[in-house]
Amino acid sequence: MTANPQIENGHLDLANELVDQFCRLNLSPCEWRVLWAIWRKTYGWHKPVDRITFSQFEKITGLNRWHIQRYLNRLIERNIIIKTGSDQRLYYAFQKDYSLWKPLPKQAMVATVTQTGYAPLPEQATKPLHEQVHTKERKETNKRNLCANDETFAQFWDAYPRKVGKKPARQKFDSIFKKLTPEQSDQLLKTLLDALEIQKQSDQWQKDNGQYIPHPATWLNQERWNDVNESDDHKAEILQHWGEK
Repeated sequence: MTANPQIENGHLDLANELVDQFCRLNLSPCEWRVLWAIWRKTYGWHKPVDRITFSQFEKITGLNRWHIQRYLNRLIERNIIIKTGSDQRLYYAFQKDYSLWKPLPKQAMVATVTQTGYAPLPEQATKPLHEQVHTKERKETNKRNLCANDETFAQFWDAYPRKVGKKPARQKFDSIFKKLTPEQSDQLLKTLLDALEIQKQSDQWQKDNGQYIPHPATWLNQERWNDVNESDDHKAEILQHWGEK
């Protein structure tokens, strides 16, 4: 099927003055995707604000909701978007007064420039890779994956109710995630967070002020997320509530 978009089927109206500011706006690719989703749901319907669920964000951006939350928080912290409401009724609006936008911290700006770069690729970078992947390339891939795991681990650590032994927990977490593709990583993280939300409601984890909650490294090492099964009481209700947060 050939794409044939027509302005008569709906369009966004953006002032040129705003577009000029977008040309100077430092956002990550995924932050731009979330921002475009908000424009689509607001300006696309000629509304200044709209209630947008995580399911809608996922459908529009193709991103996992666990990452969407992080990108939303960044945009909110920089006052590029405004969030109102509470619980399952959250409303989002674009802050069109660009004088109120907050710039990236200087340290983050340097990191962005370093990672993106402005020079053209060297000639050898455009040559086909050798058929075999050597040890050096594997090490570089693992190193990049470990860096990408920083934010993924932060989400797990924030969700885990017993915060002890962070270093061994991180080591075990990295050993599990470092060889996964981004899609596999997103799916496993979702499985872990879902399991944690269910187990945090269990009698064993709640009694005696959480005395019987395993250390996070132990939980990961023993793959305790697999302890959750379809027969757990209120599982569907918990996951539905958790998914809308």
